Amino acid sequence: MAFHIKSERIREIKPMRFREGGKLHYRVKIYIDADNPDDLLKVDSVVYELHPTFRERIRVSYERTRNFEIALWTYGFFDIKAKILKADKTVDEITGYVRWT
Repeated sequence: MAFHIKSERIREIKPMRFREGGKLHYRVKIYIDADNPDDLLKVDSVVYELHPTFRERIRVSYERTRNFEIALWTYGFFDIKAKILKADKTVDEITGYVRWT
């Protein structure tokens, strides 16, 4: 079973600044993918660990139909970790890089 962390900018949502003079933030979705799509059926949840600059660094998704997607505002690219909790009670730990174009 090989899982991967993917990220994409949500283009339907315009970038914005959260304070005057602040950096432009983009709405980004992060999700997992698998070499074999059937492997996603064996996943119960995914726990993401974001960059330390996020106030809420730990995010959990139970959204199998959306490949365990989370969405957030960010102004930059960053390393990310994920724990994939499977129905058989095993855990896969993977790392990735949140980047979009």
